[in-house]
Amino acid sequence: MARRIYPIYSVMARCLDLHVGPCRELESPIDRSEPQVLERVNNWLGLVDEKVEVHQLRQILQTTHVATEENLRDLLIHQLTRDIMSPSVRDKVDYLCVQYYAHCAAHDSHLENVHSLAQVAEVLTPILGDLWQVPQPPAFAGELENLVRELEQCASFADLIQRKIIERGRVL
Repeated sequence: MARRIYPIYSVMARCLDLHVGPCRELESPIDRSEPQVLERVNNWLGLVDEKVEVHQLRQILQTTHVATEENLRDLLIHQLTRDIMSPSVRDKVDYLCVQYYAHCAAHDSHLENVHSLAQVAEVLTPILGDLWQVPQPPAFAGELENLVRELEQCASFADLIQRKIIERGRVL
C-alpha cells in the first residue's frame, strides 16, 4: 500500500512545498520489511498526512492525473486504517468517499438525483466489504433521510449555513 500511495504523497509534498524530503525506503526499488524500515515509512507517510489538509488533497487530486479508481481506493483505505482518527482524517475520509463514489458510480447515476443505500454500498464494497447485503439500513438512516429532505429545500448557500445542514450531518 505504501508503495502504491507514495507517488501521490510525493506529488503532494513537492507541489504543496511541505518541506518534506523523499522517503529513501520507498525511493529504493528493494522492498524491505524490517520493523525499523516499516516504522520509517509509516513515520514519513504520517508526517505528510499531518501537513496536508483536505482542501490541499482536493487541490492535488483535481489538478493532477492521480485521481484513478485504484489511487482513490488506496488513499481512502490508508486514511481509514490510520491509528489516530482526528477531525482532519475524518474530513479526508468524507472527501475521498465522495470522490471514490463519484468516480466509480455508473456514469448516469447523477441523473437519477436519488441514490439508494444499496447503490452506494455496492460501489463502496471494495473499501467497506459486503455491507450492501445487510438487510437493514443503519439506525441513523431515518434521521439522515430527513436531513437530506431539508437540504433539498435549501434555495441558497445561505440557507444551507443557516440551517446548519453540514454540521448536523457530521454529527449524525
